[in-house]
Amino acid sequence: MDVEFLREDYEPPDVIKRYFPGGLVGHDKEGCPLWIVPFGRMDIKGLFHSVKKSEFIKHFVHLLEKSEVDMKDQSEKLGKVIEMHSVIFDMENFTMKQLAWKPAVDMITQLVAICEDNYPERLKKIYVINASKIFPLAYALVKPVLSEETAKKVHVYVKETWKSAVMEDIDPIELPSHWGGTKVDQDGDPRCSIIIGTGGFVPCSYYTAPSRRLSAAENLKKVVIEKKSLFPVELKIEEAGSVIRWEFQTECYDIGFGVFFRPNQEESTPGGSQDQDEELISVQRVNCQLVPEDGVVSCEKPGTCWDTSYPEGLYITISLLVTHFGTIYP
Repeated sequence: MDVEFLREDYEPPDVIKRYFPGGLVGHDKEGCPLWIVPFGRMDIKGLFHSVKKSEFIKHFVHLLEKSEVDMKDQSEKLGKVIEMHSVIFDMENFTMKQLAWKPAVDMITQLVAICEDNYPERLKKIYVINASKIFPLAYALVKPVLSEETAKKVHVYVKETWKSAVMEDIDPIELPSHWGGTKVDQDGDPRCSIIIGTGGFVPCSYYTAPSRRLSAAENLKKVVIEKKSLFPVELKIEEAGSVIRWEFQTECYDIGFGVFFRPNQEESTPGGSQDQDEELISVQRVNCQLVPEDGVVSCEKPGTCWDTSYPEGLYITISLLVTHFGTIYP
């Protein structure tokens, strides 16, 4: 994702800057970065209707990289290794409709995977505050994708108990006054909105038609796929380290989507046997009738030299399997 660019020059879309909740607010008593995320005020459906999923993920990685930079600065400043951060998730105003939408759960699952796969052991502690009676239902949707170690770091507090627990680890001067501390921003805002995005409902004026969330609408190919049929898109990859990107949407129904690797040219025939194929992305249900699907995969294997192991070139099969009759735009 070109993280050096995300660290230095990334500029998120205006709707993300205005309505993506959260920010790096200070540090705990040991000097580790502290984030506050007013998750209960997040309009994830509104954000998805306004930007591509990849832009949402890019901003999330940008925030993780910002934390990495802060850890390095803190290590130099304090003369000790700082390599973890903590997050306060404020669930005030949270309703189940924020998660009772399949694309939202899928996105949270993907963000958790990004953290655990690419930023391992960075999480120190998660404080879930202002948890209502419905929070256990929401957490039950997310907990299965958390590793055992990550789940142990999640601490849930109701309204009456969280302040004393948070103050054990964080000085009041590091917390905005809205969250029990003494900090205000230069305008006297108790939420410190200049550094902590407050979220809120995304105005419909930011919404874009699904086709507008695709990068190259003029080059789309339209196909009709019969129920329970397979539509393979095969690409020959000449060079190790190549990157494949995809974008597609359907008109009415969800589909199954997967990416497979096939080493031999002779085996790479449309609709041919996939017994020897390697699964790069497992076939999964994609709700691209609600939100256009886009993603990326790097065509390389750690420890394997593809251009000598597979001199005839590499083939990637992107498979779209529909369970209903519908129209797809790959």
